[in-house]
Amino acid sequence: MVPNSQAFSQELVDQNVSAGDYVLDLTPKSGRNSRLLAARVGDEGKVLSFHADADIANEIAASLLLSGLNDRVEIFGKQIDQNFALELGHHQLALAMIDYSRDGGFNDDATSPLLQDCQIVMNHLKKQGLLIMKSNQAEPELNQFFDTLFEEDYQHAYYLSNGIHTYLLGRC
Repeated sequence: MVPNSQAFSQELVDQNVSAGDYVLDLTPKSGRNSRLLAARVGDEGKVLSFHADADIANEIAASLLLSGLNDRVEIFGKQIDQNFALELGHHQLALAMIDYSRDGGFNDDATSPLLQDCQIVMNHLKKQGLLIMKSNQAEPELNQFFDTLFEEDYQHAYYLSNGIHTYLLGRC
């Protein structure tokens, strides 16, 4: 059986996130990924979760409190920006998930800011860190950008399932 995009992403999280890791969730419309990541990082790790909509950020905070995972997640009620390095501190990311797909509650087929978000996050991945990016539509400018990266520094892959485009960028 071919896994759908959500199962594929969850398998990648299971393979790449361990207790004590720092990870990023940039899923504008949902807290599902924050909960999944919080369960994996343990008490010593941290999920940085960015949501531009304050109501969604508050809903996610309440959900995490009810599930007992709130101490593992720091929620930012804003878009990720160039100040991300300050919010991350001296840590590097084992995994970052940027989800502008239906899996993440993003039903709009408009162009997403995947490339911009990728460029902000990618240099904060630790060695062997993984960036998972999902969109409801193909993102050709992302592939063009990937082609400019040195193969010694980054590797990339692409997966399409149930109409959701999943782009992977791994730091070597």
